[in-house]
Amino acid sequence: MLVPLSQRANEDFDVFDCPVDRGRVRDAVLSTMRAKIDYDAGDLLHIAANRLLGIPLPAQDDGVLVCSAYSARAWLSAGWQPNGSFPSIAAPADVVDALGAEPKAVYRRP
Repeated sequence: MLVPLSQRANEDFDVFDCPVDRGRVRDAVLSTMRAKIDYDAGDLLHIAANRLLGIPLPAQDDGVLVCSAYSARAWLSAGWQPNGSFPSIAAPADVVDALGAEPKAVYRRP
Protein backbone atom coordinates (compact mmCIF):
# COMPACT_ATOMS: atom_id res chain seq x y z
CA MET A 1 0.00 0.00 0.00
CA LEU A 2 1.32 3.43 -0.86
CA VAL A 3 0.71 6.06 1.79
CA PRO A 4 1.36 9.78 1.22
CA LEU A 5 4.07 11.07 3.55
CA SER A 6 1.66 13.79 4.70
CA GLN A 7 -0.22 11.04 6.55
CA ARG A 8 2.94 10.40 8.59
CA ALA A 9 3.20 14.02 9.79
CA ASN A 10 2.90 12.92 13.44
CA GLU A 11 5.73 10.38 13.16
CA ASP A 12 9.50 10.74 12.88
CA PHE A 13 11.05 9.06 9.84
CA ASP A 14 14.15 8.93 7.68
CA VAL A 15 14.38 8.43 3.92
CA PHE A 16 17.29 6.46 2.45
CA ASP A 17 18.44 6.19 -1.13
CA CYS A 18 17.88 2.84 -2.84
CA PRO A 19 21.18 0.92 -2.59
CA VAL A 20 20.84 -0.86 -5.95
CA ASP A 21 19.41 -0.32 -9.41
CA ARG A 22 15.80 0.84 -9.02
CA GLY A 23 14.64 -1.02 -12.13
CA ARG A 24 15.89 -4.32 -10.69
CA VAL A 25 14.16 -3.55 -7.38
CA ARG A 26 10.93 -2.77 -9.24
CA ASP A 27 11.18 -6.12 -11.04
CA ALA A 28 11.78 -7.94 -7.72
CA VAL A 29 8.80 -6.22 -6.10
CA LEU A 30 6.51 -6.90 -9.04
CA SER A 31 7.58 -10.55 -9.02
CA THR A 32 6.74 -10.81 -5.32
CA MET A 33 3.36 -9.18 -5.90
CA ARG A 34 2.27 -12.03 -8.16
CA ALA A 35 1.58 -14.03 -5.00
CA LYS A 36 -0.36 -13.21 -1.86
CA ILE A 37 1.65 -11.07 0.52
CA ASP A 38 1.04 -11.62 4.22
CA TYR A 39 2.41 -9.69 7.18
CA ASP A 40 4.30 -11.83 9.67
CA ALA A 41 3.40 -10.77 13.21
CA GLY A 42 5.41 -13.79 14.38
CA ASP A 43 8.55 -12.13 13.04
CA LEU A 44 7.83 -9.14 15.26
CA LEU A 45 7.84 -11.51 18.23
CA HIS A 46 11.15 -13.03 17.06
CA ILE A 47 12.67 -9.56 16.71
CA ALA A 48 11.38 -8.48 20.14
CA ALA A 49 12.65 -11.66 21.83
CA ASN A 50 16.03 -11.17 20.14
CA ARG A 51 16.38 -7.50 21.07
CA LEU A 52 14.93 -7.68 24.58
CA LEU A 53 15.98 -11.14 25.76
CA GLY A 54 18.92 -12.03 23.51
CA ILE A 55 17.14 -15.08 22.07
CA PRO A 56 18.76 -15.93 18.72
CA LEU A 57 16.79 -15.39 15.54
CA PRO A 58 15.92 -18.49 13.51
CA ALA A 59 18.60 -19.50 10.99
CA GLN A 60 16.13 -18.90 8.16
CA ASP A 61 12.94 -16.89 7.87
CA ASP A 62 9.70 -18.61 6.89
CA GLY A 63 9.21 -16.33 3.88
CA VAL A 64 6.38 -14.25 5.34
CA LEU A 65 7.86 -10.83 6.01
CA VAL A 66 7.59 -7.66 8.02
CA CYS A 67 8.06 -4.37 6.17
CA SER A 68 11.80 -3.97 6.78
CA ALA A 69 12.50 -7.57 5.75
CA TYR A 70 10.37 -7.10 2.62
CA SER A 71 12.44 -4.09 1.56
CA ALA A 72 15.66 -5.96 2.27
CA ARG A 73 14.47 -9.02 0.33
CA ALA A 74 13.67 -6.87 -2.73
CA TRP A 75 17.08 -5.20 -2.55
CA LEU A 76 18.87 -8.53 -2.07
CA SER A 77 17.03 -9.93 -5.10
CA ALA A 78 18.25 -6.91 -7.06
CA GLY A 79 21.88 -7.57 -6.13
CA TRP A 80 22.33 -5.60 -2.90
CA GLN A 81 25.33 -6.56 -0.79
CA PRO A 82 24.63 -5.48 2.81
CA ASN A 83 27.48 -4.09 4.90
CA GLY A 84 28.48 -6.67 7.51
CA SER A 85 26.39 -9.62 8.64
CA PHE A 86 22.67 -9.54 8.02
CA PRO A 87 20.07 -11.35 10.16
CA SER A 88 17.51 -13.84 8.91
CA ILE A 89 14.71 -11.52 10.05
CA ALA A 90 15.65 -7.90 9.44
CA ALA A 91 14.39 -5.23 11.82
CA PRO A 92 14.45 -1.61 10.62
CA ALA A 93 17.67 -0.92 12.54
CA ASP A 94 19.33 -3.91 10.82
CA VAL A 95 18.47 -2.52 7.40
CA VAL A 96 19.75 0.95 8.31
CA ASP A 97 23.01 -0.52 9.69
CA ALA A 98 23.45 -2.68 6.57
CA LEU A 99 22.95 0.33 4.29
CA GLY A 100 25.94 2.03 5.89
CA ALA A 101 24.73 5.39 4.65
CA GLU A 102 23.22 8.54 6.02
CA PRO A 103 19.56 9.25 5.23
CA LYS A 104 18.83 11.47 2.24
CA ALA A 105 16.05 13.16 4.20
CA VAL A 106 15.17 13.31 7.89
CA TYR A 107 11.81 14.36 9.30
CA ARG A 108 11.27 15.03 12.98
CA ARG A 109 8.00 16.24 14.44
CA PRO A 110 8.04 19.94 15.32
